[in-house]
Amino acid sequence: MIIAASALLGLLIGSFLNVVIARVPAGGSVVHPPSHCPECGRTLTWSENIPIVSWVVQRGRCRGCATAISVRYPIVEAACALLFAAVAARIGWHVDLAAHLVAVAGLLALAVIDLDTKRLPDKVLGPTTAATALLLGLAALVDDRWGDLGRSALGALLGFGILLLIHLAKPAGMGFGDVKLAFLCGLVLGWHGLADVAIGLYGGFVLGAVVGVALIAAKRASFGRAIPFGPFLAAGTVGMVLFGEPLADAARDLF
Repeated sequence: MIIAASALLGLLIGSFLNVVIARVPAGGSVVHPPSHCPECGRTLTWSENIPIVSWVVQRGRCRGCATAISVRYPIVEAACALLFAAVAARIGWHVDLAAHLVAVAGLLALAVIDLDTKRLPDKVLGPTTAATALLLGLAALVDDRWGDLGRSALGALLGFGILLLIHLAKPAGMGFGDVKLAFLCGLVLGWHGLADVAIGLYGGFVLGAVVGVALIAAKRASFGRAIPFGPFLAAGTVGMVLFGEPLADAARDLF
């Protein structure tokens, strides 16, 4: 039930994330005006706001002006639903589930925004980090997990510190937005263990390197040209939360 409920919540949150992704980088409000077609300005009805279903029924076009609606909208909604379901399956019915869902939603929005604009807006990153920290604090209070909360804080400082050093060494290669994002990633991963922080961040770097080489090989990028790093940090973090327990256990045994 918790997995199904989380998936349904993910669909709804994914619809909201589409608004965040479209409006925040442009400096718009996520509250006003109501959802509307960016081409003809017509306000959407409730039946046009049903996640995934509306896009499929309307064949990816606005009912008013027939302008094509990006396939990214249902993809974000579906991705959020799948991620929420996977996180619920991993965490279970515990208080810290809320913190993980907030973090995953924020990371998804930030990853897409970074791909679009090569920016990680504080208006998304700040509230996501604050809400995650508060919910982890609540989980520590309710479930007496103060040790986990302490590791979470240490993980946030560790992630921030590592990427800050890289940023200071090569500002052109690592933006300060990535440094702040690493604070959020470390906050989430530290809750599970400091080994998770190290492996999650390292996984982000490895994934970024692999994708970068693939883009260069496909002549979609060139050496020296920056690519957004936020999506890889987000992927490393979420991947570690979902599948990293065996890797973290192996790292603890090794070191």
